[in-house]
Parts: sequence; structure tokens; C-alpha cells
Amino acid sequence: MALLWAIIVAAGWGQAFIDFILWMHFLKPVFVIEPFAIGRAVVLILVTGAIGYFIGLIGALLWNRLQTR
Repeated sequence: MALLWAIIVAAGWGQAFIDFILWMHFLKPVFVIEPFAIGRAVVLILVTGAIGYFIGLIGALLWNRLQTR
């Protein structure tokens, strides 16, 4: 999802997308999407990937531990 969001922002569609999502939920848009920055996009993808990896690792360890009992 982080990669998809980075692509949407790089394409220049981020603000319109977030405005539409908030409008559908009867919310007034208060967020402003900043211009795309490759360095920030890389950090976003790496951090979300690492978090997902460790959550999966913990889930797998717990699953394996429960299966051996």
C-alpha cells in the first residue's frame, strides 16, 4: 500500500484522491498532500515493509509455538 500511495502522489493525484475519500465520508478535507520526494517515498516503503515483516515474523513464531503443543 505504501508503494501504491507513493505512486499516486508522484503522479500528482494524491490531493484529489484524499479529498474524494474524505468527501465520501462526509469529512471536510484538512490534509494537504506535499510534493513528491523520492527520499521520503523510499523511507515510507522501507519503514512500512519492515513493520509488516516484523509483525509477520511475530505472528509466525506465535503460530509455530502454538502448533507444537
